[in-house]
Amino acid sequence: MPKDYAYRSTWAHTYSRAYNKAHRGGLSKEAMMAKYGRFPKKGEWWLESMTEKEWIADYLAKYPKPSLN
Repeated sequence: MPKDYAYRSTWAHTYSRAYNKAHRGGLSKEAMMAKYGRFPKKGEWWLESMTEKEWIADYLAKYPKPSLN
């Protein structure tokens, strides 16, 4: 069965990728592993410039979720 790459162009996928990078402190996986040696745990937020809630609000202000209309 071939892979379906359609999900990668959706808003949800873009948000998920941006959230994960912010969760890691803005670092790529390779840089994160070099600096910390592990992934952040569920309650950890490594981005120092803003909190998780502030990041979410900022992201949604810049990139609002498209309506289905």
